[in-house]
Amino acid sequence: MDAVTSHEALTPSQPETVARLAQLSDGEKISLLKIAKLYARHAGNDHQTLLREAFTRVLTGTKVWPKEAGAIEFITGVLRGVAWGWKSDSLSAAAEATGASSSQRDGNAVVEVDKIIALFDGDETARKLVVAMLDGAKGEALSIISGLDKAGYESKRAEIRCRIENFFATER
Repeated sequence: MDAVTSHEALTPSQPETVARLAQLSDGEKISLLKIAKLYARHAGNDHQTLLREAFTRVLTGTKVWPKEAGAIEFITGVLRGVAWGWKSDSLSAAAEATGASSSQRDGNAVVEVDKIIALFDGDETARKLVVAMLDGAKGEALSIISGLDKAGYESKRAEIRCRIENFFATER
């Protein structure tokens, strides 16, 4: 199977994507609405606009929904990406207005973020939570993204906190 055929086998067609969106349960829709409200608040826009933009990107193929990806995980990622883009645009405009240059600081921050994410190689749930936290997710959104029950989620957060604290203790 060549690379193109392999990619096509993993990528749903537009009608398949429409069908997957239509099959969202009421619980999934409510979860996505709550997550959109959280991200929209931090991005300076309303949640309905954020949801519309995310669904538009999915339906137009701008964001391709891999067949193996779950609805909540994938659409949360799209919501996060759209909100992050809005927030970044807003921050860039503010930096331009003040004449601030942050390229060196941004470069250093990227290196640190990569090191922190690498701490969780081999633990996909923790890695997913850390990336979401770095993107600004909090509270209920993180709980939903984790897919864990309350006790499992709290345990995973404690583990993440401990690893990050140890990382910073050894970095100094």
